[in-house]
Amino acid sequence: MNRVIGQSKKRVTGKLKVTGSAKYAAEFPIENIVHGVLTTSTIAKGRVINIDTIEAQALPGVIAIITHQNAPQLPFETVPQTAWVNPGEPGEYPHTLHTDRIYFYGQPVAIAIAETPEQAEEAASLIKVEYQEEETNLSVEQAIENNQLVTFPDRPDKTRGNPEAALSNAEVSIDANYIVAPEHHNPIELHATIALWSGDKLTVYDKTQWVTSVQQQLSSAFGIPLEDVNVISPFVGGAFGNALRVWQNTFIASMAAKVVNRPVKLVLSRKQLFSLTGHRPYTRQRVALGANKDGTLTSIIHETIGETATFEQNLIFQPRHPCVDLVTHRGVLP
Repeated sequence: MNRVIGQSKKRVTGKLKVTGSAKYAAEFPIENIVHGVLTTSTIAKGRVINIDTIEAQALPGVIAIITHQNAPQLPFETVPQTAWVNPGEPGEYPHTLHTDRIYFYGQPVAIAIAETPEQAEEAASLIKVEYQEEETNLSVEQAIENNQLVTFPDRPDKTRGNPEAALSNAEVSIDANYIVAPEHHNPIELHATIALWSGDKLTVYDKTQWVTSVQQQLSSAFGIPLEDVNVISPFVGGAFGNALRVWQNTFIASMAAKVVNRPVKLVLSRKQLFSLTGHRPYTRQRVALGANKDGTLTSIIHETIGETATFEQNLIFQPRHPCVDLVTHRGVLP
């Protein structure tokens, strides 16, 4: 007898969440904490040629401004495959604040750290950045028109037989194209990290659905033993898969805490969730089926063109930006 379906069950965390007792990543009371706010790029592709932080640095309460010009170098060792990312493969995720390259609109170019969130917010707004902008694709259609479709010749051929001929000779057939628009997750809880160091041991309070992945990637980035990274995430205020990946706020908050030698809280804004965390990408799909009148399939064609990052095409969860990847599955059924 099924004891779950149709039965009323209590949600284990329900009472804590509805009464406000549940603590999320940004809500833990940490002594001596300071606040970080990101300055992000206003172009989609190019490089930073100058950053002026003088005015921001002079504001009351500002402790540090970190850019690629003064960020400490990190080891960024190879991450285990179990962390869903393998920097040994082409297309490594960019080491934000460790390069002058701009890969996508909204990429972090600086973090302002101050005693209060308001001071950090104002300082971040006063950081002046000059760019050398480069031409970029703004849509899949534009990339296709410019003959910049990215394929992977090293992947095994999925074609079997001659499906186009079989489709033409089928007694009945359908050949249709479908477009799926981008979909952003945008859960209620903003992505946030509180990072603090005790000697060479790192503790992070992070919005994540996968604490071991955060642990593995921070261990890799800072070149410290896995057991020296403690990740705390008792509750997640919505995510829909968006919190499976370790985003830039986690790395940057941890680095900033090391620089200022104080706990750092970094909370992404609602606007930044559209550019600094991943989303379900735009796709164009062709599905063609051929069959006999008795319903026996004789040909199947499935071609997909989708957005992916120009800098990490091998990864699963990443901010999606207009580069295109062609995946084709074709077959003639016996």
